[in-house]
Amino acid sequence: VLPWLFARSQLTPAMQEKILFNKILYAASNDYPSVLKYLADSLNILFPDSYYRKFANKLLNDFEKKLSEAGKNPAINFHSSEAIHSIASLVEPYKGRIIYLDVWGIWCGPCRIEMEYTSDLKERFKNREDIVFLYLHMDDDIKIPEWKEYVFLKNVEGEHYHMNSEHIQPIWNEIEAAGGKPRLYPTYLIIDTEGKIITTGAERPSSKENLYRQLEEMMN
Repeated sequence: VLPWLFARSQLTPAMQEKILFNKILYAASNDYPSVLKYLADSLNILFPDSYYRKFANKLLNDFEKKLSEAGKNPAINFHSSEAIHSIASLVEPYKGRIIYLDVWGIWCGPCRIEMEYTSDLKERFKNREDIVFLYLHMDDDIKIPEWKEYVFLKNVEGEHYHMNSEHIQPIWNEIEAAGGKPRLYPTYLIIDTEGKIITTGAERPSSKENLYRQLEEMMN
């Protein structure tokens, strides 16, 4: 958004229009629906006769359709983390199953790259009821709507929790005590059926078969 705001105050209308559309394309290709809506609305208001309007509005409509469809997916579940202050309390509802815990943030580039591989991961284990995919998101609380939009947009099926940097600190302390690196995003853990951390360095979704074997060994 900042380059557009600079262009708005410093450049000619013709240059503003082009930069604005370039930023719309960037927001769409990098999955920032809130930013895309803001920029597309700006284009519609400031440049009502723009050649780019129909393209911008199509991108926005496509995103809104995806978000609407994903919002109906019963396999995407958001939970309150208000009473959670430890890994034990986080995983308590899922005891009896193997847990793959992904600690991530929408601001984290590598986290977003790894999310591209989650559909393959879920497809591999779609008929297994003995595994839970748990996602712990860290960011400022003001980013909660943007976090949920991203999860819906990427159709990340699983159990989702959010914490801010202060709230999540006890979790990082436990991860560090178990041998992990604190505040490393993304971090992947495997937790056994009793709620015990087995590894703080689980394979990433992008490793595909390596991760699949690692999880299958635990389940078997």
